[in-house]
Amino acid sequence: MDIENDGSAPADDTLLADRVDESTQVDAGDEPEPADTGTDEPEGDQDAGDDAGDADEHEGDEDDEQPRRKKASGSERLKRRLAAAEAELATLRSRVPSDGGVTLADVRAEIGDPPREEDFGTDYAAYDRARTAYEIDARQTFRQLQRRAVEAHNAHHAALREQVEAHQERVEEFAEKVPDFATTLKKASRDGLKASPIVERLVIESDSSAHLLYHLAKNPERLDRLNRMSEREATREIGRIEARLTLPTQKTTTKAPPPKTPPKGGASAVPDPSKMTMEQYRKWREARKG
Repeated sequence: MDIENDGSAPADDTLLADRVDESTQVDAGDEPEPADTGTDEPEGDQDAGDDAGDADEHEGDEDDEQPRRKKASGSERLKRRLAAAEAELATLRSRVPSDGGVTLADVRAEIGDPPREEDFGTDYAAYDRARTAYEIDARQTFRQLQRRAVEAHNAHHAALREQVEAHQERVEEFAEKVPDFATTLKKASRDGLKASPIVERLVIESDSSAHLLYHLAKNPERLDRLNRMSEREATREIGRIEARLTLPTQKTTTKAPPPKTPPKGGASAVPDPSKMTMEQYRKWREARKG
């Protein structure tokens, strides 16, 4: 089983790498302005000097406003990154196995809750770094937990296969001792008898699984009660049934030797009319009359 999520992970890895690179890059608008070369403006052009002074003053105003624009730009970038992070978390949720595998709660139990923006005040950069680090850790933890879940799932199914194989061996041995075992199960199947998943698992796990199967097929009302019990109640009831199980008594055929034939010659035995059939009796009567 592939735990890399059918090719969707590389796209998310690229997304995460882009966010990491973006947090470390310098914006083009943040590049330092060219340094002053020290060249004096030509003297005698008063208007040019005044214009230059006005330009310097205006440039100073822009320098005063520049930090505010930088802060707003950083906030916008952070919002975009957080939106991308939420999209990634939604993608992780979609990868959670439908059979109850890894959840985000499992990830948080391993690495804790994500950083909160209010804990960083106005230090957006620190919050951004903490959030990015958390996302990387969450991704790695998610995959580790998912790998463990897959391994546990496979181990469970391997153990179940072994139990089923052992159950089949017990069925074959039991069928040799009980001649009507196969016919009893076929009748139960035709009647629509079916064990609940809990009862089925408890029966297969039992060392007397074949005998339990036969007993429940013979007693459908008991199977119906078991199907409506909780797992704990069914476990106790099956234990009580196991303690009372006995093999059915089979009809034994006598091994006495056949009766000896009367010796030939001599006086023949006198027939008993009470043990004759009507045809034998008729012939016997006619023989006596003749």
